Amino acid sequence: MPNYNVSNCTTGVQYIISAGTLSINDVISFYVDEAGPFCGTVLSVSTDSHVGLYDSPYNSCCECLSGAALVQSFIFENCVTKESINVDLTTFCNTANFAPFSENVFKFYEVANPTNNFCAKYISNSRTSGTTNYEPESEIYQNCSECENGVPRSANTEVFICEICCPCTTGATINSVVPPHPVWTDSQGTAVIQLNMVVLGGENGLNS
Repeated sequence: MPNYNVSNCTTGVQYIISAGTLSINDVISFYVDEAGPFCGTVLSVSTDSHVGLYDSPYNSCCECLSGAALVQSFIFENCVTKESINVDLTTFCNTANFAPFSENVFKFYEVANPTNNFCAKYISNSRTSGTTNYEPESEIYQNCSECENGVPRSANTEVFICEICCPCTTGATINSVVPPHPVWTDSQGTAVIQLNMVVLGGENGLNS
């Protein structure tokens, strides 16, 4: 049975998991030393010894976290007041379309009063119900300062490309490459980096 390198959906911690046939970017639940289940994304096939076992497949990290009864809300820390806010998982995922990742910063607005907004950093998960009073924007900020200033910012999850050098004298070599991402301007004139897309072509693109 093959082993896979799997990245935890919200912490980014990587584990070697034993499973049947999986594909890159598959989302699964898994156990490590009988603890879990945890949710993660398949990064690559691994030749290292496994530390955990495959459990079930899911369509997304949000679905896994909810379906495996691991999380009911995400905990964020207000960048200014340092107040902790538990945002309902379903509310967050339905708006942002993905689960928050370690220390991602988001801008939230109050549902009843959209002009009331604030920036907050993702801290951890909670098994208790969260508030539905606040919803996030879909953009991800690298830190509180960028969120509060509005530039630059990014959307969705970073996409990487594997560059395979083969044949090589010592076997195939796989390098992780950060590809160029498209940048667009939102309605407020703010530059947004589209992390889940790749710029093709010659001038400033992947083929440059």
